[in-house]
Amino acid sequence: MATSGSYDYSTSATNIITDALSEIGALAAGETIDSNDQALALRELNRMVKHWQVSGHNLWTRTRGEITLIDNGTNADKGTDSDPYTLTYDAGAGEDFNDFRPLRIENMRYLDNNGYERPMEEISRDEYDRLPEKDSANTPTLFHYDPQVGTGKLYIWPILSSSLTGTHKLVFTCQRPIEDFDAVGNEPDFPQEWYETLVYGLAARLAPKFFPQDVNMHQRLMQVAGMKLNECLSYDKETASSFFVLGRKYRHG
Repeated sequence: MATSGSYDYSTSATNIITDALSEIGALAAGETIDSNDQALALRELNRMVKHWQVSGHNLWTRTRGEITLIDNGTNADKGTDSDPYTLTYDAGAGEDFNDFRPLRIENMRYLDNNGYERPMEEISRDEYDRLPEKDSANTPTLFHYDPQVGTGKLYIWPILSSSLTGTHKLVFTCQRPIEDFDAVGNEPDFPQEWYETLVYGLAARLAPKFFPQDVNMHQRLMQVAGMKLNECLSYDKETASSFFVLGRKYRHG
């Protein structure tokens, strides 16, 4: 028997919801989903996948971003009301980086006008706040990212000096948000390996709402959903070797 030779199997929110409702016995084969039930399930599905973002893995959401640097000579319009000497870059719709609001920035590089990348060191907000001269201008070496709500805030130090001519950029690797299910026809922003986990995770969330008295079913689905989520999270890791070194504490002043 010949195999298909294809690898493009996909699904949709409709299929995930239908299968989850079938799993808990709330939908018979061939039965049409009630519109209110479907809307409830779609909300639960969105809340579930947004919560899964906190796992910190999600390798498929890693992506590259760039921000063109502004030098200290044009810093006046980039200050904040509370600190006009703090140069911040915004990440979100319509901002300096406008593709999305990164959940995390995993690493940052300074790209000079010759195309040479230099790694930058990430510091905490407390470490950034303790820097004595935030308007110092030179080659940027430190950064702090605060994801905030809606628009992320990126702080760098030192600010790019106007004596450095040409175009200079920040190049970073970040974790983007998982895309929403805006409609039941949307495909999941997940690899194929996660499709079954989506179904059982949603089923575990819906069971108490449809059958609040069936505690045995709730426990069974929670166990299966948890097992499948752990399997996906265990697989969703880099296979490269890891090396651990003693950290260096940045000192100033």
